Amino acid sequence: MKRFAFKPYLLIAWAVLVTIASVAATDPFTVWLGAMFVTPAVLAVSFLSPRRWEIKSKFFRNWIAVPMALAIVVSVAWTNWPLRASFRLARPRMNQMAARLEKGQSVSTPVRVGLLRIRRAGVGSTPNRKGVVCLCTVEPGGDFEGFARTSPDKARSQFNLWTVIKLDDDWVFISED
Repeated sequence: MKRFAFKPYLLIAWAVLVTIASVAATDPFTVWLGAMFVTPAVLAVSFLSPRRWEIKSKFFRNWIAVPMALAIVVSVAWTNWPLRASFRLARPRMNQMAARLEKGQSVSTPVRVGLLRIRRAGVGSTPNRKGVVCLCTVEPGGDFEGFARTSPDKARSQFNLWTVIKLDDDWVFISED
C-alpha cells in the first residue's frame, strides 16, 4: 500500500510560475484565474504525490513553505505586485521610448525593457486614441495588451477594456477583449 504525504514542491513551483507570468505582463485576469482555479488542483496533486518525494523537515513543509507559497499566489492575484515591480524597473526606459515616439521618431521592436518585452510600439492615430503612446507586450494581430501612457479614466473611453491597472499617474496596463 502506497503512503501519501504532502509535498510542497509543486505548490512552490506554481507560486514561482504565477509570479513570473505577472512579471512578464501576462493579462492580469488570466493570472487571477490561474491563481484561483489551478491552485486547488496543485494542492490536491501535492497531497497525492508518492511519499518518496517528501521534504524531511515537517516544520519547513507545514509552517513555512506552504503558507508562503499560498501567500505569494494570492498576493500576485490580488495586487499584481510583480507586474508593478517590473514596470517600476522599466519606467525610465519606457518614458524615453514614449518621448521618442511623441517626437515622431521610430523605435525598433521587439525590444527588452527591463524584465518586459515590448513587441510593438507606436502612437495612437485613431480619433479616440490620438496621441496615446502604446507599448504592446503581445504579438501583432490580436487585441491590444500592454502599456499605454494615459490615465485610467481616459483609457476607459480610448480602449475596449478587459483589464486596466493604474501603474502611476502617466501609465496604465491594458488588456482589451
